[in-house]
Amino acid sequence: MCVFAVCVYLKAWISAPQASGAPYNDLLLLNLLLDYSSIHPAISKATSRKFSNHLWYMSQTLVSLAFFDRRVSSSTKRLMVRAMQNEGSQAKDDSMRITITLDSFKDKNLEDFVTAQSMTLMRMLELPHGFLAVDPDLWEDRDDYKQAAETVESLNVVNDHAERGVAIIKENSGFITHDETQLQFLLQVVEDHRRLYPDSRKQTLSGLP
Repeated sequence: MCVFAVCVYLKAWISAPQASGAPYNDLLLLNLLLDYSSIHPAISKATSRKFSNHLWYMSQTLVSLAFFDRRVSSSTKRLMVRAMQNEGSQAKDDSMRITITLDSFKDKNLEDFVTAQSMTLMRMLELPHGFLAVDPDLWEDRDDYKQAAETVESLNVVNDHAERGVAIIKENSGFITHDETQLQFLLQVVEDHRRLYPDSRKQTLSGLP
């Protein structure tokens, strides 16, 4: 377990909160899990199969976050743009979960998961996307790219909020009320309070009546 944590898990865990890096991190992590078969085949098989069901950020919608990842090469971004401009490339399944064959995953790259549907994220977040019409080598110098990148960098990774929601449910379920309707209302109140007052600093709490 210690070897697995050092070689694979720690890097993935530390980099998980970065939204722009999520698609590439998923790609790297699954490849690392597959390569781990040279160290421990059983662990590699179990972890790669499990993680293959959680590649949310490599879906055709969210994979476009990789446009703002500086680790992704310009050549890959060019291929991603080309794939997104292909109107016939949209997958039949619009779900956030992708289906892959582990045996062929080693031959995959980010552009293989991009479709015309990948433009959806730009529209949903109202991101300026004029930079897509020029070469990726020029993106860093463009104001529209900088503005879009700033918005993406401010995004919170969904799993963080999901885990927080689970913690709230465990903390409050059955403690104050057993009524399902009241419990749902209570959870919304708690979540809203935590959003308004994320810490106990005097500056944060100064808005309390």
